[in-house]
Order: sequence, then C-alpha cells, then structure tokens
Amino acid sequence: MNITFERVSKYFDRAKTLQDVDFQIEDGEFFTLLGPSGCGKTTLLRTIAGFYKQEEGNIYFGDRLMNGVPAHRRNIGMVFQNYAIFPHMSVFDNVAYGLKARRVNKAETERRVMEALELVELAHLRGRSPSEMSGGQQQRIALARAVVIRPALLLMDEPLSNLDAKLRIKMRSDIRALQQELGITTIYVTHDQEEALAVSDRIAVMHGGVVQQIGSPQDIYMYPENRIVANFIGTSNFLEAEVSGYDAATGGALLRLPPDQAFRLTLAKAYEGKALLSIRPENVNISGELTRDGQFRGQVQQGSFLGGKVHYTVHIGNGRMIEVERHLTERHELFKAHQGVYLDFQLERAILYDAKGEEVLGHGSTRATRIVV
Repeated sequence: MNITFERVSKYFDRAKTLQDVDFQIEDGEFFTLLGPSGCGKTTLLRTIAGFYKQEEGNIYFGDRLMNGVPAHRRNIGMVFQNYAIFPHMSVFDNVAYGLKARRVNKAETERRVMEALELVELAHLRGRSPSEMSGGQQQRIALARAVVIRPALLLMDEPLSNLDAKLRIKMRSDIRALQQELGITTIYVTHDQEEALAVSDRIAVMHGGVVQQIGSPQDIYMYPENRIVANFIGTSNFLEAEVSGYDAATGGALLRLPPDQAFRLTLAKAYEGKALLSIRPENVNISGELTRDGQFRGQVQQGSFLGGKVHYTVHIGNGRMIEVERHLTERHELFKAHQGVYLDFQLERAILYDAKGEEVLGHGSTRATRIVV
C-alpha cells in the first residue's frame, strides 16, 4: 500500500510542528523519517497513525482519503519505543491481543500467533512472562504483536533506542529482514543516522517540521541538498570560500579557499559571492610530508584509534579545524598531537553550497583544477 501526503501541516499552540509535508511512500517500501529531537518525525508518524489530526492537507492510504478515519480503523501495526507490552500476560497472550480484539476464532488465533512467533524466533518461549525476558526479546514480542494482525502498514517509533549498541545492530538487521519477508510498507522513525542508512530503502531527513531531503541512503549521504542535511548525516567539514569570475558560456568559475588556495571548477548554476565547501572526513588525505602543491598545512590536535580507522582533528590555521578519517589497510603509525601534517582534499567528492548553505552550486561530479595564486 502506498501512502501519499498532500501539503500536510500540524499545529501545536499555534506553532507549526509539521510544515507542508508533500511526498509519497511506495508500496512495500521501508521508509525512514530521520532527524533530531523536535524535528517533527514522531508527530508525522502519529498523524499517519490517526493519533493526531492534521490542521491542513490530506493523507491517503492507497486511493483512500484517511482524514478523520480513527486510528483503530486504519489497519496499522505499531511498535513503540517502550514496547508497550502487557507484563501480566504471557508472550502468547501479548501477541494474540490484537486478534482477540478483532474476534478471530481460537484455532486461527493459535495458528497466526505461532506463525508470528516463529518469524521472530520466540515460539519456544510462548508461555514465558515478558518480565523474565531481555530487552531484545521484548522488542521481538512487540514486533510479533504488530505483524500478527496482518496490517497494511507497519509504523515503528524509535524501536531500538532502549537497547545496547551491539543488540541494536542485530535487531535492525532482523527488522529489515522481517519487513522484506512480509513485504509490508513500513515507516520507521529514528534519530540514529547509522540505523537509518542501514535499514532504509529511502530516507526523509526532517528539521524544524520541514522535510529537507528525500532519497536513498547513498544519495542522502553523498549528495546532501543543503547544509542541514550534510551536517546531520555523518560528519562534514565546512570551509568558507569565495566564488568569482563565473563564465555563463562554460559554467566555469574561480573558487578561493583562504588563505591562499584557489581552484577552477564548473558550477551547476550561475553564482558569485560567499560560499561553503563541504567535505567528508574520509575524503581528506593526510600525510606527514608535502606530496604536491596546493595541500593544506596543519597540526594534529587529537588522534583516536577506532579499530579499522583512525580519526584525526587537525588545525589548519585561523581557528579552522578539519576532521579526517584514515581507514587502515596496513599498519599505520599514528600521527601524534602537535605533529605537523599535510591535508589533501578530494575535491571531486566535495559539495559547494551558497553562503546560506541552502543551494548546491556543485557536487561530486564537478571536477576542480588546482591553480597557483
């Protein structure tokens, strides 16, 4: 079942919590609403569920207009952050609860509950009390209870936030596998960017009640459409720059990075003036010696060994700090604090924004040529 939003807005105390949400989720898609606390993602999820009613716009499930349809008539399964499991009921009875409310007969209830418990690998614990079970097992109970009613839409609100890091990684893989097996359209809410990148078909990044960008995990990470997205997804270095000498015939321009770096590049649109260059830490090369002209000289402030990679913070002057990640394919002697180093930006992987960080002037496909100034 596809879900369509037509300029949906929601107010609390006359303030817009959601602003003109307008997009479509495809049938069978695992779609994630991602953003920091207070961005509107849970408000949108609860509006989809029918717990809130939007003040403006329309929501469709398939071709059916859902405005005013109560939550219990929307045929949704929901998994909450706190699981909302009944502690006085057995695992079986927790999962069977929705079926009993729908007056499904006993034999069919038994069959469907056991089928759901098999899916989440808890069939052998059907008689156990949830209070005797781990957080991961309780989350599986909540999943089984949500899918046993065979919903047309599965909603998940920060379902892994109460689990430890190792279990979160395991559970997100299990949730993704379960969703693919069942083919249920799923809307997933999280503030965890790594989690969103790992499980989603597409992601909507939200900030201030506005959907900032929608795309595949790869597109969201590699081609963020504004500074808000670039700053929230992963880590980005932002450098103030100046664009001048734009040539309308070729799209070429001169990009200057203080104090003395300059590049010729092709812009996606006409622009001159202040700009922001965004580059990921993994797209900055670090070395102990100058290997070519145009590299930035810096001083290591901190180095952190993280197993398969090393993370450095490097000062390049004028209070500017650059985050650098070096993936280890061979033994690497760590650069020490205060050691002088040289940084080489992979500009073919950088993104250039206007001064406000709102419009992309050029990105990964743009070739930049270093020049001497």
